[in-house]
Amino acid sequence: MTLRTFDDQISAEMMLNFLRDHDITVTVLGNSVATTMLNRFNTVLDIRLAVPRDELEQAREALQGFEPEGELEQLPFRGPAPRAKTGGDEEDDDTPIRRRYRRAAFALAWLLPFGSGHFYAQHSAAGVVFATAIVGNTLLMMATGNSNVGALTLLFVAADAITAPFAVARYNANRVPTASAQIKRALFTLLAAWALAIIHDRFFESYT
Repeated sequence: MTLRTFDDQISAEMMLNFLRDHDITVTVLGNSVATTMLNRFNTVLDIRLAVPRDELEQAREALQGFEPEGELEQLPFRGPAPRAKTGGDEEDDDTPIRRRYRRAAFALAWLLPFGSGHFYAQHSAAGVVFATAIVGNTLLMMATGNSNVGALTLLFVAADAITAPFAVARYNANRVPTASAQIKRALFTLLAAWALAIIHDRFFESYT
């Protein structure tokens, strides 16, 4: 019987390993859990974990202790997931959301350094701002060979990785900001990273 469906590889792998650690027989249906990370952005993944009927109750009991990042995942047999809301939209809809993982957002920001942390958290406007800054700085570094530009690019990637988990928390709580609010937050974060780079350079120069 199908116990849980996923649309991202990391979530499926975490629950698959958890159930197997508890000696529960699990079968993977749909897309393979081995699907590459890049496919998360190119295709719709449909990963399903199924267990034998006689182990269903045992699996459900085990999952009560499955709390990645301190948050209990909402399982299919506990009812539909909360409805997603966009900032400024007062009307409810019946579209269920797939809860995201803060750890996955942090990892994706480093693995695919073009705002992927915020794209994963469904903060597309912020993701575009981070992507523009990171890609633009990378091209500038390649054209000028300036190591300072490269260091700033790394700070921008770090800024995406550090703030993306907070974006995931907002998404899971159905509090995704409006596009303009996302852009303001992203620009403020990038400005803070730029200021940190300047302070570091000044401090370093004073001791050399």
